This record gives sequence, C-alpha cells and structure tokens, in this order.
Amino acid sequence: MLTIGTITDVVDVQGPSALAAALVNEDSDCVQGIAAWALGHIGNHVASHATAVIQADVLPRLLRICSDESVSERLAYKVSPHL
Repeated sequence: MLTIGTITDVVDVQGPSALAAALVNEDSDCVQGIAAWALGHIGNHVASHATAVIQADVLPRLLRICSDESVSERLAYKVSPHL
C-alpha cells in the first residue's frame, strides 16, 4: 500500500539525492522535468529542506541542464524556474 507522506518524510528518506540522480541518469525529458519540479518544491518549503536539496548537489546539475545545448528547449524551460 502506498502511503502519502509529507515533504519532511521525502527529505528523511534521501529523496533529494534520488531526484538529483534522476536529473543525470534518466534519459526522459519528462522524468527530468518532474524531478526538477519536485526538487524546487522541496527546496522552497523550509530552510532545512533547502539545505537537503543543496547537499544533494542539485544546483550544478540544474545549471548543466540549462546550459547544455544538446538538452531540449522544453526541458531547459521546465528546469529553469527551479534554479
């Protein structure tokens, strides 16, 4: 059974690290865009969550996506608001 938890629950189970890995390891623009969206919402919640996102090394990964010319324009557009 799937239990819906809080953002704190996601942070506690290393969610930001898993989402950061999806930014690099997934080929799907859709999956990468959703990971960026989720990380943006986690990081905007409270300071401790922002710290968890920073510690997951997310910002350099988001910047790489936005500056990589081989990345689709659509993905760069989805990622950029979460920098």
